[in-house]
Amino acid sequence: MIRLGLGATVLANSGATLDGIGVMVDRLQHHLGDQQSLSVQPWVFPASALRGGRSALRADASRPYAYFPRSFKISLLQSLLLKRSMPGAAQVSAQVDLFHSLDYLIPRLSQTPVVATLHDAIPIMAPHWVNPRLRRIKNALFLRTVPWADHVLALSAAMVPDLVRYLGVNEHKISVVHPGVDQQYFTAPAPEQLHQVLQHYRLRPGYVLSVGTLQPRKNFARLIRAHRALPLALRREHPLVIVGQAGWQHQDILREIKQMQAEGQGHWLQFVPQRDLYALYRAAQVFAFPSLYEGFGLPVLEAFASAVPVVTSTVSALPEAAGDAALLVNPESEGELTEALRTVLGDSGYAEQLRQRGLDRARQLSWERCAAATVAVYRRVV
Repeated sequence: MIRLGLGATVLANSGATLDGIGVMVDRLQHHLGDQQSLSVQPWVFPASALRGGRSALRADASRPYAYFPRSFKISLLQSLLLKRSMPGAAQVSAQVDLFHSLDYLIPRLSQTPVVATLHDAIPIMAPHWVNPRLRRIKNALFLRTVPWADHVLALSAAMVPDLVRYLGVNEHKISVVHPGVDQQYFTAPAPEQLHQVLQHYRLRPGYVLSVGTLQPRKNFARLIRAHRALPLALRREHPLVIVGQAGWQHQDILREIKQMQAEGQGHWLQFVPQRDLYALYRAAQVFAFPSLYEGFGLPVLEAFASAVPVVTSTVSALPEAAGDAALLVNPESEGELTEALRTVLGDSGYAEQLRQRGLDRARQLSWERCAAATVAVYRRVV
């Protein structure tokens, strides 16, 4: 039995909203807990010292959190200044045989092996794509923590060269484990539930759907312009629906969205609860995800499992995630993106082929498989 400490800070502090990393922590925590060879204990860096740091944390009655005594920032700085393990390291080592960081918060634990999932190299490789607030300092500190991992998990083979080049990870210390897709996406909502969700958002079935935080890397501005280039009758029948909250450097995207909405060619729904997102996927005619860079691309799998044809990018890990189940385009070419949308919307036979391939691809990538592959790595490290 391996006593596993699982870094769950991003999950504990997420409240009702989970981003891609939060979804992965949530699902992997659940499925690792089902493994007979593991005893899982989630660990959290509080937002501040423990005296006042727990109140905002999201509760998990099934697996109560264990806590580091200091926030990650304070722990990191103390460890660097004093050149020793982080505060609370002895406490962790007494309770776990292995620690797995899933959210970039890599602890320094001299007596316990550490595995870290590094989702991508974006902060260092393309800093202009991330939040500029204290970016230089955050990146410098992040690079200091990467060597504290005894082994690294990459979400895709496509990420391995970037982790080696930009983060300095030894290639021999990297294992690739693809994430999975929640089984709920395979289940179509009841007709009355689907009707209620669509009515709530004032939508009718058949739209072009895209999901993601409004930020330059997600390429929404090009997607909006590519959709606008479709024939008028086609885009009226299949308006563009964007689901995602405003992130950083989103001003240009918002201008495009406002024009799209003023012309009656689409909708920006901002935040959507998970229970509604299942239905929104199901009612889409095509899912468009022309991201400029992804460590894997979970929304592609979610669309596959929802039986929606997918148009996505030829770059980074997206071809690896999609396999042969999506129509791939150069994400920097609005013309290619327009033509891909026109093809899937206008050719029902081809769209049906993509649906079936997508379902097959999604079935290959389950969280159960991901958890089993992750445990295999644990056994090599311990």
